[in-house]
Amino acid sequence: EDVTPWVEVSRPGACAFGVRGPLRLLGGEAALLDRTAEVVGVALDVAVGPPHPGCRLGVADGRFAAALVGPEVEALKTVAELVAYLSKRMFVVLA
Repeated sequence: EDVTPWVEVSRPGACAFGVRGPLRLLGGEAALLDRTAEVVGVALDVAVGPPHPGCRLGVADGRFAAALVGPEVEALKTVAELVAYLSKRMFVVLA
């Protein structure tokens, strides 16, 4: 709820939410990623204690692309960086 009230837990350790509202509220992709990482970090501190691995975030036009980006990249801060990253890798996944 600190980022958006509409969070869907897709499996343990993974969730998704629409970003249109939070993007406008927080002022862009970089601010959304920073705020989401901060909220998740605090939740992990409470749940498992401070020595935790942190989180990986993927922001994309759909769940499939976000799932590809999340585990692979430390931080993509703009849509242009996302497009450049996926354009080099999409054929490997879809082929």
